[in-house]
Amino acid sequence: MLYLANRIKEYRASKPDRHFLAKSCNHLTYPSHMGFFQAFGLRLGNRAGEACGGNNYLPITVINIAELRKKNLKSLRSLGCDIQDMSSKLAATLTQSTEGDSYLAVRYSFRELIRNVFEHSGAGELDYCAQHWPAKGISEISILDTGIGVREGLKNNPYLSIGTDREALEHCVMPGISGAMFKGVELNPYDRWQNSGYGLYVASRLGQQAGQFFICSGQTGMLLQGDTIRRYDFPMNGTALRLRIDVNKLCDVSASIDRIVNEGEEAAQRIGVSFKSASKASRFV
Repeated sequence: MLYLANRIKEYRASKPDRHFLAKSCNHLTYPSHMGFFQAFGLRLGNRAGEACGGNNYLPITVINIAELRKKNLKSLRSLGCDIQDMSSKLAATLTQSTEGDSYLAVRYSFRELIRNVFEHSGAGELDYCAQHWPAKGISEISILDTGIGVREGLKNNPYLSIGTDREALEHCVMPGISGAMFKGVELNPYDRWQNSGYGLYVASRLGQQAGQFFICSGQTGMLLQGDTIRRYDFPMNGTALRLRIDVNKLCDVSASIDRIVNEGEEAAQRIGVSFKSASKASRFV
């Protein structure tokens, strides 16, 4: 819904002299309630963020990044702490709990995916929606921004030579690969929120091992599921992510994330161009 609403909105904006007509939408109660139609300008159903959430879902919601940064400066708190608080509330609403593997997995994933947008996208807004199926133990999170995209975001790393969107997506889910953190940039041991290039890697591995992880940016999409990697022609001005987790496939979320980070640090030693140490935030569940 996030991706399709974004594409329809962009198309409508590119044709300001055209009239658009929507048909056969009134019976589509779920997308109507979630804010899908209003997200691209059709006056049907709830506006983005209007539905109250709860009952294991989060409607399409828009976060103004500049406003959150401004609020953060006034409060004198670190942006990471504010994102952590936001992620805790989102996870509690989605899972109807404040403990357990489902809650921890969702909170960690929300936090790292949102931090990724704030730290790399240059976007003015962040859109998200999510659904949790408690009987199945499955959560699905989607996040979208219309920022600079993955390939542009990695350009600041002088150790990377990336020529295509496909190469950019392959690099962004590798451990220690970042446009903000690379060899020569000092890791501050007192700043647990400092970027180290491990957040997106861990989130993608969680999805790969216990569900699915999908990312698209530029002209390419990539789906990770188990040992399978599928690539698609998938136009996106910015970046869109979808993470689906079945917590029944994770023995212990804290232990699983710790193991993934350790494996990532070992792989970073072999890769050579990766930042070799994960930040405290990447291990903090």
